[in-house]
Formats: sequence, structure tokens, C-alpha cells
Amino acid sequence: RVNIREKKIKSALSTPDFKNILVWSNMGIGNSINFMPMLRNLRINFPEAKITLLASSNKGNYELMEGSNLYDNFIYFDKHSRLQKYLACIKVLFSNCDLFIVKWHKNPLIATFIKFAWRSKILGHVSGGGWTSPYDHLVDFKVPMEDGIHDVHQYLNLLKPLGIKHPIAKQNININSRAIKNVDNI
Repeated sequence: RVNIREKKIKSALSTPDFKNILVWSNMGIGNSINFMPMLRNLRINFPEAKITLLASSNKGNYELMEGSNLYDNFIYFDKHSRLQKYLACIKVLFSNCDLFIVKWHKNPLIATFIKFAWRSKILGHVSGGGWTSPYDHLVDFKVPMEDGIHDVHQYLNLLKPLGIKHPIAKQNININSRAIKNVDNI
């Protein structure tokens, strides 16, 4: 039995024309580096789209991407501040994003953001590779987590439903001067 909604989503993803892409990018500095090839491929394949990152992890984790063309906007909030979480939810609600890419979403916080992006197609990782999530039902187009692959390839797998067949896994990192000053303690 074919789910009509899922059929519409699949056809919409096979011929995408996304204008506003929201990306859940909450992660540490190591995963941020591993995430950059996915963002680079997203930018190459959707050059006209406005890409917005959504995160609550340390802002310093994103300094390596500052000044790049990997994203256009950044919605940052302190996850310990109820007010900032609320304001970030409001920004997501009014962001007019038509695609929300969600890397692994095992926590209720991301489930909340998915609900606030109700007009978007939700493309994201779901249970697999020994991991489970109670929020898999919120994802419209599911990309199973794979066991035993590097995070770079786990993130690049998110691009397959968008028709990006052979994404570029390599990344050149240009470290801006502010980030260079902050790497002394790493």
C-alpha cells in the first residue's frame, strides 16, 4: 500500500527547487568539520537557496565556517535558556523554510523544532546502525543511520534523497584569523 503523502514527498524531492533550507547542525567542533562536506555539496547543488544553520552548541564550534559560503544565516540559541529556545522556535516557524535537513534527532529538542517547521519537508536520519529514536515518525523522508561508516559519509547520505549521487567528501578548510587565535587551547 502506497502512502499518498510519502509519494508526494518522494516526487517533490526528486525534482527539488528549494529556496530556504534549514539545517540542524548542533554538534561539537570535530563533527562540524565532518559536516562541512555535506554543506558544501548542498551549496553546490542549490546555489540560489538560502541555507540557515540551527544550533545550540558552543558558538566557537562554527568559527571554522565563518566567512565561507556554506551557509547564509545562523540561528543560535542557548539550550539552557527557555527564552532563547522559544525565540529560536519562533524564528524557525517564520523562516519559510521549505526543506529541513535533520542529522540524527534522538532528543526532544529537535522534535520540537521539527514541529515548528511544519510547512517544510523533513529530510533526516532515522533509527539504524544500532541506534533508535522515538521521533522517527516526524521525518518525512527517512535516511537510516548506517553502522560502521565515518561521520562524513553519514552526513553525505542525507543528500542522496535530493538526487545528489556522488557528493564530494573532501573539504578545504580556510581558517579565519579569529579561529586561529582560539585554537591555541585545542
